[in-house]
Amino acid sequence: MATLRGPWFRCPGDGCDRVVVQSVQGSGPTNCDYYSKTHCCINCQQGTGGHCKDRWQCPSVPASAFMEIDIEGSDSPAHVLVHLPDNPGHVNFPALLFLHGAVTYVYPESLWHDFMLLIEKNQVVRDKFVVIAPFGAVDEPLAVKSEHSTKPDRYGNDCPYVDEFDDERLWAAFIGSCQALKVVDMSRLHAIGFSMGAQAVWDLALKYGSRLASVVPFAGKCAWHRCGWQETDKILNELRSLRVHSFHGEEDESSYSWKELQWIARACKQIDGQPSESLQVSADKVELVIHEWGDSLRLCLLRGVGHCCWEQVWRNEDSFKVFTGMLPLRCRLPWGPSWQQKFPAE
Repeated sequence: MATLRGPWFRCPGDGCDRVVVQSVQGSGPTNCDYYSKTHCCINCQQGTGGHCKDRWQCPSVPASAFMEIDIEGSDSPAHVLVHLPDNPGHVNFPALLFLHGAVTYVYPESLWHDFMLLIEKNQVVRDKFVVIAPFGAVDEPLAVKSEHSTKPDRYGNDCPYVDEFDDERLWAAFIGSCQALKVVDMSRLHAIGFSMGAQAVWDLALKYGSRLASVVPFAGKCAWHRCGWQETDKILNELRSLRVHSFHGEEDESSYSWKELQWIARACKQIDGQPSESLQVSADKVELVIHEWGDSLRLCLLRGVGHCCWEQVWRNEDSFKVFTGMLPLRCRLPWGPSWQQKFPAE
């Protein structure tokens, strides 16, 4: 079995199929007896059978869903989780890039829980999409480490936190994963993300929107921090044909911007005036207020909900049809091996 590169190791437990976060081999003022430092969990280390009932005590992911991807310009590979629909022999699946929030930077194993929440709650995703979920975690090349903010690690040490995903490396990891899997239709690439992941979705939309069929950011808005006025035309070209459906808790007002969406509607979509408003109510009484500038641009607000809005949308596919609506979509400029431009639509 090949040795992993980067911040992971294989659990040596008899018959164990887990890949373990290397940060458990550290130490600090707290939790020193909570984790195994040699195996995925204490149960596996002691050979008592099974894994610890406390899922946080087993900081690992199944090896069967784990993949390494080499990316240009990085000495270490990126790592991703992958879901393939249970449809042997089928090709030309749409691919869904799934981007996590900032907490996963410290606890990479939490990506598995969020990843599986989407797949288990949403049958359309489970049956129809290849899902690729990269790790923007400690010592991963896709994470941009903060120079200012800190966060306690799993052992209580104060450590640098994360600022964002590196969008160029993130895109390279996504495309590399799609190519490696050999079952993805490169005209049917979609991106979703929540919180920090939503910011990354917007970053990708600005640079690679013509190569994406749709984007769905949850609880996060565009940072615009690397976008000068000299790049406006290029950005508009990327967004012009891209479908953007943005979801937020109505009470999480800092996560969305009416001004930005109005600008996108007017400048990119050539739509003037105010959006239409409608209400959808799911079977479990989730109320979704939809502000729509045509099907290609929507702001969707969950009534009475704060920041963590995504799970309520994922579990209500029958009502909201977020992923069903992605299935027929194609991007304007499918990715090809000859494409090397920074801005595809240029």
